Amino acid sequence: MNRRNFLQAALSLALSPYSRAMADTPVQEKTLVLIELNGGNDGLNTVIPYSDPAYYQQRPTLAVSRDKVIQLNEQLGLHPAMKALVPLWQKQQLAVISGLGYASPNRSHFRSIDIWETASDSHEYLEDGWYARAVKNRQDQDKWLSDGVILRRGEGPLRGNWMKNISIRDPHQLSRRKHNPHYQNRNTIKNPALAHILETQKNVDVFSRAIKEQLKILPAPSSNFPKTNIGQQLQVAANIIRSEIPVRVIKIAHGGFDTHANQKLKHARLLLQFSEAISHFSHVMNATGYWDKIIMMTYSEFGRRVAENGSKGTDHGTAAPHFVMGGNVRGGLYGQQPSLKYLDNGDLIYTTDYRQMYHSVLKDGLGLLQIPFSQKQYPPIADLFHQG
Repeated sequence: MNRRNFLQAALSLALSPYSRAMADTPVQEKTLVLIELNGGNDGLNTVIPYSDPAYYQQRPTLAVSRDKVIQLNEQLGLHPAMKALVPLWQKQQLAVISGLGYASPNRSHFRSIDIWETASDSHEYLEDGWYARAVKNRQDQDKWLSDGVILRRGEGPLRGNWMKNISIRDPHQLSRRKHNPHYQNRNTIKNPALAHILETQKNVDVFSRAIKEQLKILPAPSSNFPKTNIGQQLQVAANIIRSEIPVRVIKIAHGGFDTHANQKLKHARLLLQFSEAISHFSHVMNATGYWDKIIMMTYSEFGRRVAENGSKGTDHGTAAPHFVMGGNVRGGLYGQQPSLKYLDNGDLIYTTDYRQMYHSVLKDGLGLLQIPFSQKQYPPIADLFHQG
């Protein structure tokens, strides 16, 4: 009996009646892990244009010296705190997409993150997330226990009233959750709001118990995750994937990137935490045979301004690079690095619309046919994924 069949049998016998339907749940071919860099990550000090004199002129105290940069090519390199990602780069499983943004950029945290999470234009207001719209009306919708798991912050790209999302604000919730006896009577409750709450709690209960049952028969991962916020989130993500309970998307968030003052040490610490957590996650996924089925993608509401401010920090900006990682990713540099000479009021001018990255992930990465925006206007980034 293989692991998948064992899981189905274990769920039918050991868990509540609600979980028995999971035996017919389709196997998920790919899992998308979305990483929100909350606060607006400084792209210029993440992927550094170390060969450009203007970078050092604009940032007399914040610029990373050329000899410390992890050089990716003759123009660009990673912040030295990101050395844990070097093995992924060397294996060509880390893609860096430069200059992502959109026309008429908004510098408000709330509005700009809404734009990124709905895949809208600057002056367009959409209610539902871009991923939710991409999977709307799929024929297998009712067979999934969960469309997405949100480990931090809101639903974002997964927002849609047809989505079956599970929000787990406390990563330890999975291991200490207890069964609620009222789930059995939820269909007789006349209060719709209370019935919805109980239905949601039931899904989380079944989900967490299913994971715990499966993890009992799996060997412990050989890598200990960092005790950081993002490290613990990715540990939960790894356990969900290893449990083989099909989940389409796992959304996590890494916060603190609104670095208006004293940025240097703060930003380095955030990048270190990010890189080490990704490194551990990829190691566990590789060791357990799931890395080829994982797509990781970062996004953030905006980058930072080119020039540092008087508080040795950076203010809200526009375009920035982002990362796509996984065993099926064609690693390398994509897009065009924005000019530091030709600026828009002190801000970078985007060179690649952010929806092109989304299009690539949806179509070429996940194999989805429904793209929730103009395919002609926002074509996918060529050759970002291995095909076949």
